[in-house]
Amino acid sequence: MGKTNILNTLALLIAANCILPRKLEFIGIWIIIFLSILFFSVERIKLKNIIILFSIVAIHGLVTITLNNYEYSKFFQQFLLLLVTIIGYSLLFNIKGISRELLFFSYLKIALISSVFTVIQFFLFKVAGISILMSYGASDRFSSFFGEAGYLIQFLIPATCYYLSKIIDHGIDKDSLICSILLIVSFILAKSSAGIFILTLFVIYKLVRVKYLAYIIPLAFLLYFLLPNIFNYDNTFKEKSYFLKIQETFEGVSSIDPMIFEQLNLSSYATLSNLYVSINAPSRLFGTGLGSHEQNYHKVYPSSNRRHYGLNSEDGYALGNRIFSEFGIIGLILFGFIVFKFYNKNDLISTSLLFFILFVFIRGGHYTINGTIFFFMLYFSREHISNYDFKKITQ
Repeated sequence: MGKTNILNTLALLIAANCILPRKLEFIGIWIIIFLSILFFSVERIKLKNIIILFSIVAIHGLVTITLNNYEYSKFFQQFLLLLVTIIGYSLLFNIKGISRELLFFSYLKIALISSVFTVIQFFLFKVAGISILMSYGASDRFSSFFGEAGYLIQFLIPATCYYLSKIIDHGIDKDSLICSILLIVSFILAKSSAGIFILTLFVIYKLVRVKYLAYIIPLAFLLYFLLPNIFNYDNTFKEKSYFLKIQETFEGVSSIDPMIFEQLNLSSYATLSNLYVSINAPSRLFGTGLGSHEQNYHKVYPSSNRRHYGLNSEDGYALGNRIFSEFGIIGLILFGFIVFKFYNKNDLISTSLLFFILFVFIRGGHYTINGTIFFFMLYFSREHISNYDFKKITQ
């Protein structure tokens, strides 16, 4: 096997590692680093930036946690996990011969494999009644290799946006059309209201950019009137349509009263209960420190008799909730500023990853699960697709 093939295999391993559960993903990072050292040199990473970032996080966390009389255990756990994970991915991104584009196109292959398996899951369950790796507690939602359907959609967002971008920007080609259909089918089978919402925003964004405004009205008509009827869930699972979930979430936001949103569906309840916590937690300007959201939850959220009280209290259910809770208004502003500073509207990959960030902002509070750090590092990379031979990379 030549070095080029080894490099391509290594990139696939890095991308495939993102589908593993948290602990296995973490272990996988360092196994791949060890294997890569056997074949390739690893360039020196810029530790200065990492040291500066984590010094600020450490000072901020220790001060705010002390002022609020919180425990330090969760802070140290999250601090070490983030530090070692970021250093690990930094080493992987600095393997000689590994590029941003090679990693992204390797990820696309894993995303398509995940989508194929989602379809296989569906047919096995519907035709033969065989359940393979189904989402916990949801016997009619399909999640491929992932623990929850939401994590599948989180993983597929960049790939779906990428292939749809190619069709909208450059016209329909056979490969992009097939890939787009396969990925969208996975969205439907996963039944993720947040995923449909972000994908709708993405399509509207692209149509406006390329001046296809005439398509927006019929598209909105289709989404608003047809999809709720097509995708209403079986009542035996006590699920609700995408748009009813979204409607209930916005109604809950307008009331922001625990007595109201405890009557909503689980997704809306998890979103709004954690939003309530992030709004009412102490020190809203600076936040309460890394890893403190769960302590905020039990401090400010009234005790409830609801069976699912505390749902997603560890991760905030959404990155936006968690950043606001742990880093305050200043943290939210800095996060938004940095994300949009690095956005390159002329880069297909950058746009695809931007909508991944928007998704985890409303539905993904874990800092490290299923390649979250991997995707953020791809986004913040300064390389652009025009610098590489697209055909050579994707062969």
